[in-house]
Amino acid sequence: MQQDNAEEFPEDFSAGNPAEWTGLCPVCKKASLQYNIKKVFLGLKSRESYDCPKCRSVFLKEDDKYKLISVSDKGNEIWVEYGEKPLSPEEWVRISHGGISDEKQRTVDLEHYYSELSLGNIDPGKSPDCPVILKINEEHIVTFPGITLKEPRAVRKTTGGYAGPRFRVAKGVSFSLGAFGASSESHDEIRDIDRGLFTITTKRLIFSGNKKTTAISLSKIISINPYSDGIGVNRENREKMQYFVGIPEVEVDINVDGRVYRENFSGLMLMSIIEGLINRMNNPSVSAESSSGSSGNSESAEERRFKIQVERNLKGRELEKNGDAEGAVLLYEENIAEGFEGNFPYERLAIIYRKKKEYSEEIRVLKRAIFVFENYASKERSDLIPKLEKFKERLVKAEVLEEKAPAKANDGR
Repeated sequence: MQQDNAEEFPEDFSAGNPAEWTGLCPVCKKASLQYNIKKVFLGLKSRESYDCPKCRSVFLKEDDKYKLISVSDKGNEIWVEYGEKPLSPEEWVRISHGGISDEKQRTVDLEHYYSELSLGNIDPGKSPDCPVILKINEEHIVTFPGITLKEPRAVRKTTGGYAGPRFRVAKGVSFSLGAFGASSESHDEIRDIDRGLFTITTKRLIFSGNKKTTAISLSKIISINPYSDGIGVNRENREKMQYFVGIPEVEVDINVDGRVYRENFSGLMLMSIIEGLINRMNNPSVSAESSSGSSGNSESAEERRFKIQVERNLKGRELEKNGDAEGAVLLYEENIAEGFEGNFPYERLAIIYRKKKEYSEEIRVLKRAIFVFENYASKERSDLIPKLEKFKERLVKAEVLEEKAPAKANDGR
């Protein structure tokens, strides 16, 4: 297999102190930002900014944050993602080294959480107090009070009148010669049916109202639609959807790799819990694995993420062997965006981008690798220092190649 500097991986490189975030331009990642102050509004006010002499990006100070207000290349991915958004110095440091903002991290984390919850990899927990009689091997998950059951009901509207001429025979008295004609149309309207308890167990959804009680087996559910305050459920042998709305306004803490987010309980979360229960019911090994992980500590979730990342690496390598480098790049990029602590995806991306002469992309990947290895990788790794040195050495060469690239293009004309 051709190596082409595969093991060549700059001088000391630091992730930087957040208070000194101007050391590396987050847009071009090639120069430090320079402090600039201008008089505005007829000299009555001053505007503080940090400007990049390389790419002419301008960061305007707003309180304790900085907003990217101008770039020379409007197609730059940093401008597209973060243009006109005030971000903290800590966020700009992460972005400078291939990371993402707090808002985007939150989005990624919540998407990951809901995905894991839907797959059944997160145990929703059990509640001992159950208002319904459970079946054998059935466990109570949660019960919500004050839920409204809504169902579609057919409503018929009739319109019509007499056709033909009308004759007045006296004051206030007339008659028609034509026959009476009418048309009738029917349509569905969502109507409130009852109000009561909505119980979720490991086998059923149960609504217990004053006028109506209904139970839906999880195995009979075809689809679930989430809403802000409830869900709609389609099930077998029933043509129309049933709606369960009125979830209490409560907040829950979501922990993803130590990052905690407070979210309102919503129909999306309810749907994810039910889908997770269905997946655990259909795949007992998932249920057993999740239950064993919940009795220990939070390492099980991290181990599952690591396994997924390793699978991406293996799949990417296989795609490379089959000539699909672009497909492999997508998988490797996903891993480095998540801060994968192994060297494989960074090395492979660096090699692929080097071969394609996309040196700026190679530099971006290498800086991300250095940032991750210096800040997140386990200090107990015996190969930590050697790997860092390889990444830094390769970064220096990539930066040299990028500087030479325009000159080579001109020579070939």
